[in-house]
Amino acid sequence: TIRIDREVGIVAPDVPATGVNLDVPTLALTVGNTGTLVPTVSPGNATDKTVSWSSSAPLIASVINGVVTGESAGTATITATTTSGGHTATCAVTVS
Repeated sequence: TIRIDREVGIVAPDVPATGVNLDVPTLALTVGNTGTLVPTVSPGNATDKTVSWSSSAPLIASVINGVVTGESAGTATITATTTSGGHTATCAVTVS
């Protein structure tokens, strides 16, 4: 898709995200501590590299902008989802 801006003219074409990876596949935390997950959206020149975050068990491990907090003992899966294309990557979190 080519975007057209009436003031600027033709703008570079949108480059859709084709995937996302997280810097670590697993994370171990203790209650009250945090860890940060870093997403890498591909391709490197994707127009929109934003991701949304979710936790399969927010009472065990919550996540805000990639910062995971151990809430209570147990396991959870943190998922990063690209805004463009809905591609996902997960990290298994164990809280002790």
